[in-house]
Amino acid sequence: MKIMAAVLVVASLAVVQSPADESVRTCAKMDQYRRLNMARFEPHYLVSLRHELNAVTESALREVALIKLAQPGLEMSSIYNQICDLAEGGRSVAIRYKATLVRQVFDSPEMFVAEGWREYRTDEDVFTAISDRLQKNVLATVIR
Repeated sequence: MKIMAAVLVVASLAVVQSPADESVRTCAKMDQYRRLNMARFEPHYLVSLRHELNAVTESALREVALIKLAQPGLEMSSIYNQICDLAEGGRSVAIRYKATLVRQVFDSPEMFVAEGWREYRTDEDVFTAISDRLQKNVLATVIR
């Protein structure tokens, strides 16, 4: 089980260099997330979300966020429960913050439809897009 979790992490962290702009890509294309059979991989993501290394946990948070963005109707209750636990008691501020953002995607997937059709290159792109959407919705509510 630990080996599979390590494989998942290595696969998700696989760096692909784009010749067009020389930047590093750490996220797969959204089409791959749309086709992912989550039932097969859910136990391994749970292991990664509980991993002792913060980088592994943060990478898993990014991955499940992208899966939920790509498949908003997908039920992942075990993962959702783990995300809630991380949002409230994660080992670091970064884990708690990222888990809180991912929790919002799970709680209100209809808010993030546009984000589900974007392509992301890096972790920062993913979490920035989620944060930006939340900020826009809060500002829209305040302005009304």
